[in-house]
Formats: sequence, C-alpha cells, structure tokens
Amino acid sequence: MAAQDLGPVNSEHVWEQAVVWDPAWDTAATGSEVLEDELFVRLKNTKPQFFALFFERRSVIRYGSEEDILRHGRFTLPQSLDPLYDARNTPFTERNEPARPHWFNVRLDLFQARIIRPDGTWGEVGAFASVDREEVRTIRTMETAWTYVLDLQALNPGDVCEVEIEGLGVLRNGVELEPELEP
Repeated sequence: MAAQDLGPVNSEHVWEQAVVWDPAWDTAATGSEVLEDELFVRLKNTKPQFFALFFERRSVIRYGSEEDILRHGRFTLPQSLDPLYDARNTPFTERNEPARPHWFNVRLDLFQARIIRPDGTWGEVGAFASVDREEVRTIRTMETAWTYVLDLQALNPGDVCEVEIEGLGVLRNGVELEPELEP
C-alpha cells in the first residue's frame, strides 16, 4: 500500500464490535463531548534511524452543534502526541489547525466512522479525504511528511459518532550511531 493511498477511507468497512448503546450517553451535554476514547500505541523497528509507531484509536463523540461539527469533525492523521512540539515552527498567530507531526512513510490502514443510535442501529459515515504534503528539513536532506486529512460527512447536531483509526508512522530521526571505539 502506498503512503498516499486513500483506499482505507473509501473501502467497505467491517466493524468488529457490535453496536452497544451505553445508557450513560442518554444525558446530552450542552456542547460536544468525547464519550469514549481509547488509544493504543505499539513500537516497532526500535533502531533509532527507523523508529516506528503503530496506532489504534477508537473514539465515540457526541456533536452538539453545526459549529462543533465543523471544528471537531476533521481528523488529521497521524495525530499529534505532543502538540506544542509539533507546532514549534508555526507562528502562534497562524495556528488555525491542530498541530501535525512531521512523520515520513505514513500509512493509513483503517479509517471508519458510524453514527450510533439509541435503538442499537447504526449508519455508515463517509469522509472527504485528502493528503497534505510538507517538505521538512532533516540533518542531511529534505523529506516529504504526509498527513491524511479526513472530514466526516452527513453529521447532524446531537449525533453520536464512533470512529476507528489504525495506521503506522515511521520516524526517520536522522540519528547516527557512533562507530564503536577501539580500546
């Protein structure tokens, strides 16, 4: 799968978990709220030059208004684990979007979203998808950092939306191991 492949967004989705409406979700807040959020991070290829992180995230969000849908219905992947660091090169007055990490060879394996209804039924939610590219200077070269930008479609105020994301990001650190010194 190529790094810019949007196939996982547009493909048929198979939900592994059945829909279960949590009675705690019956009480609507005045605005949007995250009802559940799980993030799993696994490490792979732990050599400093090719450190890789594998993410799985499941979120359940209630959208309270049209403004909240516009503001929080966009997902940028990979998501930042350290927003202050990732925004360090962007002037404060120009920070209109969430900070994005500069990761190379990013791959999106799964993105699916559905609206969950109190009666246990659900409906698929599509996403408008694009890939942003940014040239990033490393110690020796210029590299392309990719970010998937996904905007959820057909949401209405009061909807409870479940989102599942899986993907892999490779961080090429530019770290060089020192040669072994002879005694």
